[in-house]
Amino acid sequence: MTENSKIGRNIRLTLIRRVALAVFIGLLSYTTYRLHRFIDRPISIKINLSHPAEQICFAALGDTGSGDSNQARVSEALQGAFRQSPFEMVLLLGDQFYGSGVTDKLDPQWQTKFEDMYPFSKLPINFYAVLGNHDYDGNIWASIDRSDISTRWSSPGRFYTFTYSLPSGETIQFFALDSAALTRWHRRLDSQLSWLESELEESSANWKIVFGHHPVVTDGKHRESRHVVAMNDQLKPLLQRFGVQLYMSGHDHNLQFIDAGEGLFQLISGGGGAKLHEVMPSAHSLFAASQFGFTLLCAGKEKLDIKIYSDTQELLFNKSLDAKPTSQPKLARRG
Repeated sequence: MTENSKIGRNIRLTLIRRVALAVFIGLLSYTTYRLHRFIDRPISIKINLSHPAEQICFAALGDTGSGDSNQARVSEALQGAFRQSPFEMVLLLGDQFYGSGVTDKLDPQWQTKFEDMYPFSKLPINFYAVLGNHDYDGNIWASIDRSDISTRWSSPGRFYTFTYSLPSGETIQFFALDSAALTRWHRRLDSQLSWLESELEESSANWKIVFGHHPVVTDGKHRESRHVVAMNDQLKPLLQRFGVQLYMSGHDHNLQFIDAGEGLFQLISGGGGAKLHEVMPSAHSLFAASQFGFTLLCAGKEKLDIKIYSDTQELLFNKSLDAKPTSQPKLARRG
């Protein structure tokens, strides 16, 4: 090998090493940035609201983001229900954007899968959203950042809580969870369960309603998935220990209502528009249907009324839960 060949080879090797180092530093910086945002992003916001009626009514539906005629049909039924009897808000239970989430707060899907599907002229109310696994395939912070520029979309943090107070003195506290984070590799970095435990321990609300994307129990397609197993192991005991009456989710694309035990009920309202999943009711199932639809709920002094509707606004299931005493003794936190 000539001297010039050796020099040329050394130059090429030096360039390759520098390019590889630059790529490594770039990937490291990007990963550090993502983890920094994951850990340091504000995690809880309390919203105290007053409501003039003797009960608060709201809708819940998940797995909406297909952008097709199925989502549009469910939306039309939801709009019909609102015209007949206006409700306060809509809770979106994750997977608002199939198939890979959104890129940023100005992604065109915001228009096609949210604004156009649920027009302000027909549904002039707030939509409180949680993240789903498909939302995690995109930019999860876009859902939070969108809250800064939208008049209706509200996702103030990965997980958050807000409370409604009725004139009679009763309170309804909602706890929104990032269940996708509880079932992924970075769950060990997540302070979410500790946050929820602290919030539930301090809560004196008459109704404690928790919602996320993944169910704690299901009779659908995902009943034995590692995500549901993780939710059942980590979240369900916590909800039961602090007297949560209702946990709402999607993920399974159907409609279910299940007795999860120890006073906890699981609502799955995942018929918002995505391709349906089959469901095989178990002994604990109170209702199960592989149908598109949504749920309307009304919480008052003594009752929480739950009504599941189809995409033609047909009433499929009706259940009332009784309020629990607010004077329950505080339970010791786990060490």
